[in-house]
Amino acid sequence: MPETRVLILSLLGVLLIISCIFLAFFIMGRTAENDYPHSNLPKPLDAERYEPLNEREHQIDFGAFQIITDRDVKGFTFKGIDSYVGMICNKIDSFYFDYGWYSGDLRTEYYPDHQLCQDTVNGKVVYVLSPINEEVEDNQVGIYVEQAYKDNRFTLAGRDIVDVQGGLNMFSTLMFHDSRKKSKPLVHGKNCSQGETPTMIFYKRCSSCHSKYNMKLVGPIICHLTFEESVAFFSMKDARFKADSSFSFRQGPAYHRKTLTGVGKDSIRRIASFISSLNNTCE
Repeated sequence: MPETRVLILSLLGVLLIISCIFLAFFIMGRTAENDYPHSNLPKPLDAERYEPLNEREHQIDFGAFQIITDRDVKGFTFKGIDSYVGMICNKIDSFYFDYGWYSGDLRTEYYPDHQLCQDTVNGKVVYVLSPINEEVEDNQVGIYVEQAYKDNRFTLAGRDIVDVQGGLNMFSTLMFHDSRKKSKPLVHGKNCSQGETPTMIFYKRCSSCHSKYNMKLVGPIICHLTFEESVAFFSMKDARFKADSSFSFRQGPAYHRKTLTGVGKDSIRRIASFISSLNNTCE
């Protein structure tokens, strides 16, 4: 029957179209895999990225930074979204790094039984996280650089670290493109804080209304304040807290006293020191 033949041809045509669509998707998928092979797996650094220094150590060149480690340590990179990410590890410990505009700031988190110390590595101001003693179970070790190179920040950190001192020794060799080579052991117990850091207090209690940059949110711009002005501001002795100011009730003394509950005079002075260090962000 002619009608039957037409129906069969139509069905064959539909099947052919569906087959072509599936084939196209299959080819596209294979092309994507070839363009980005194992994109979610760590990619080992090439052999030329390792420069032997002596029988025990080599320098690893990640491009954005260099670091000296034991020879059993290897470097890997991942496919990042908005930053350069990777891993430094041996058979015992693993450290993950993030280099870019949005790298995590170690100062904004609370680490029980750990201390966060400010130090200098090859001319760069750094913040180093380490356990307060050898009895800490969850050994977290890390380093954060606010101004790694140009506008980029840098974080290198690991959890459950066995060789804590080895990690700290590695941090002291960190070099960026504009670093000044003055490698020295990191000083522990100096310029350190436990519990909530000033930066953490600021981000948890202040940043929803006050920006650390030269931009106005709900509250006024504060990055230009000096240390003395910051103390007055956070102690609510600033002239802007007077009743005849243009501040609303939400921005007045009562609200700030509630927000800063439990923050003592010493912490306020530490916050003030942090605020005054932001003067260069007001440019």
